[in-house]
Amino acid sequence: MEKDGTSNGKAGPEMDSLLSDPRRRDIAPVIVVDTEGQKVAFVQEGDVRKTENAAPDGGFGWIIVFGVFMIHIIIDGITYSFGILLPDLLDKFEGSKGETSWIISVLIGTTYGCGPLPSLLASKFGRRPVALAGGVIACLGAFLSSYSTQIWQLIMLYGFLTGLGCGLMYLPAVVTVNYWFEKNRARAVGIAVCGSGMGMMVFPPLTRYLLDEYSVSGCLIIFAGVLLNCCVFCALLRPTPAECWAGKKTHLVTNLHSGEVQELKELLPNDKVVIVDESRPAGGLRGKVRGARVWIVKQVDMDLMRQWRFWLYCLAAAFGGISSYIPHSFLPHRAETEAGIDKELAAYLISIMGFANLAGRLMSSLISDQRWLNRMIVYCCCCFVAGLSTTFSIFATHYYTFAIYAAVYGFSGGFIIALQSVVLTDIVGLEKLTAAFGLLLLLEGACVFVGPPMAGSLTDYFDGDYTWAFVVTGILMSLAGVSLLVVPVVNFVVAKKSKALKVMVVT
Repeated sequence: MEKDGTSNGKAGPEMDSLLSDPRRRDIAPVIVVDTEGQKVAFVQEGDVRKTENAAPDGGFGWIIVFGVFMIHIIIDGITYSFGILLPDLLDKFEGSKGETSWIISVLIGTTYGCGPLPSLLASKFGRRPVALAGGVIACLGAFLSSYSTQIWQLIMLYGFLTGLGCGLMYLPAVVTVNYWFEKNRARAVGIAVCGSGMGMMVFPPLTRYLLDEYSVSGCLIIFAGVLLNCCVFCALLRPTPAECWAGKKTHLVTNLHSGEVQELKELLPNDKVVIVDESRPAGGLRGKVRGARVWIVKQVDMDLMRQWRFWLYCLAAAFGGISSYIPHSFLPHRAETEAGIDKELAAYLISIMGFANLAGRLMSSLISDQRWLNRMIVYCCCCFVAGLSTTFSIFATHYYTFAIYAAVYGFSGGFIIALQSVVLTDIVGLEKLTAAFGLLLLLEGACVFVGPPMAGSLTDYFDGDYTWAFVVTGILMSLAGVSLLVVPVVNFVVAKKSKALKVMVVT
């Protein structure tokens, strides 16, 4: 095999097409190999490398922001309306609060917990096809759940299947916005996730109306139709121009002998060329184990696993995952049973929370890109405020005190959600965002499986009293902020020592 850029044979139609493409005139051919009739072309990257990570920061990116905004309205609007469904589900299926709360636990847990799956599928097939498939699956799960006659059927269909579909839409949507923006990333993500607050405003009273008019089954069928509309907005999730170029720069090398495989590995960058070695693999169980180990190493970013800041963020996300969905699930029913508030008025508590959540996200999008603001410290403070307000909400006895708690919790929660992916990007970098976000959602999803059933079981244990459920929830939320606060403190100390060292060197 020649290493000086010459070929052992003619380039063939693939190479002719490569050279005739006017969009690729800045990419120079390096090696053309003809091995037993199998032509291999390798090209060296030219100026395209400079634009590989360039974010458009506008243009069609704002259309994507609108699409992700609408996806959040639908997904989070339906999810956060479970608190309105809960009393009707308790009446229809005559289950306990702990048992019935498994529905929302599995729904949210699967939405987040399947994070590595859409991450892996998106890297193979693209983010848009994965999100479109998720819209169809979510619709199917909600529709089939309308025929459920037992709690476990709702858990599997509305919880698991609908949650899986929502998860396949959620990660590609949020990640796509991050890829389209750099300078205005926090603002764009903040606006996109504002859809969650809008959904929390609109869907609770709508859900109450649907339950009164069409019962639980009819409400779930209408939810299925609404979820199908997510496919329209998922179709807007185009890759960036730089991603399109990057996707065209990988060439497939096949049918090579073992010696040629080793020579190509020495010549070519592994991240740009796929080499298929057709030599006979090790047989038996040892060969399968070796293949599994190779697959795991390829899928897991070991550099990411070594970042202690990422693991602290995961710890904070774990505390948040356990606690953050408990108020949405139980606040309306708590207001009904403890304060005697009407069902329709109780439903508007989630709307108040949604309005405040929307205000928090908008505020976050306006100030989070300012250089004087430390986004991680703001994130930690909001977690602490949300936890403190939840703990003190046990003293609420009237509708206006419940409304004040809902507003404070919603506003701080809006900041938390808007800053989640932005803070993660600050910690791990854009190039590792997809893998890190997938692992983070997996962890949050696993923790969500614990939260609502724990709160429901505590309430059942204390004969319907929600006091201890909300106290424990508030403590866990506060721990989320305290644990992550270690990162900016360490960063400040290290920066101060580095600055002092520079002063000493100069003097």
